[in-house]
Amino acid sequence: NDGRSNDIILEGNLVPSTTETYDLGSSTLIWRDLHVMDESIKFYKRGGNEIRKIQFEEGKGLKVRDKEGNTKEIIGNVDGGSF
Repeated sequence: NDGRSNDIILEGNLVPSTTETYDLGSSTLIWRDLHVMDESIKFYKRGGNEIRKIQFEEGKGLKVRDKEGNTKEIIGNVDGGSF
């Protein structure tokens, strides 16, 4: 929150009313930044089965992990900076 009066403050989860129906942004109206925790970007197949997760591991960098726990480094250690 940067103090602007038009911010929407939620005290709960933002969940769509129907699965696999709505988007967040579009090809012409995109979000500027996405702020997430270290293991919070997950990918699912239709029907809800998790298939991949992007995770950041301190001192090791950004990795992709599959549902079996196998990881592949995609960006090495960036010392906490931007990449």
